[in-house]
Amino acid sequence: MSEEKGLAFASMIQEFIAPRIYAALDLSSELNTCSINDLNFNKKLIKVVDVTGREVNNNTKSSVLIKLFDDGSVLKTYTTK
Repeated sequence: MSEEKGLAFASMIQEFIAPRIYAALDLSSELNTCSINDLNFNKKLIKVVDVTGREVNNNTKSSVLIKLFDDGSVLKTYTTK
């Protein structure tokens, strides 16, 4: 995947898909900010979902994963082979 296509894909996720996942999971998009002071290294992973909101295995390869933690934080990752 070219860098341009990757950036377009990431933009699509951020602007179109992520708000729908927040709504489906009853999360506030206002909590989607982070600063150095907000980092918590003792947080527990609650669930891992894909872009459609389906719960998936944490070790799923080649996909966009959204990890939800007990402190309300969300980590969005894109992994490749």
